[in-house]
Amino acid sequence: MINQNTTEKTIFYDRVRKTLSEVFNQSIDKQYDQTSLQEIPNIDYDSLTALECVGAIEEEFGITINIIEDDVMYNFQSIKNISTLVQKKVADNNTLN
Repeated sequence: MINQNTTEKTIFYDRVRKTLSEVFNQSIDKQYDQTSLQEIPNIDYDSLTALECVGAIEEEFGITINIIEDDVMYNFQSIKNISTLVQKKVADNNTLN
């Protein structure tokens, strides 16, 4: 039996990876999930693209990310970090609604 948390986490990783792939116009392989976005080959990741990624993630998941409170410099370093933040934000939204 597959653990529901593992399946849910995989879905978040996949959606985040797909969303970022659209921002960068390049597919991102699962092997880079824990790699800093700045270290992924052929991806130009800087402060401007970080903001583009924030906007794309907000739109994809229907969440709001506060640049300061959500520590974008840390949470948008890797697909793993972004997925963890998104999963928390979505859970918080579901609890409030």
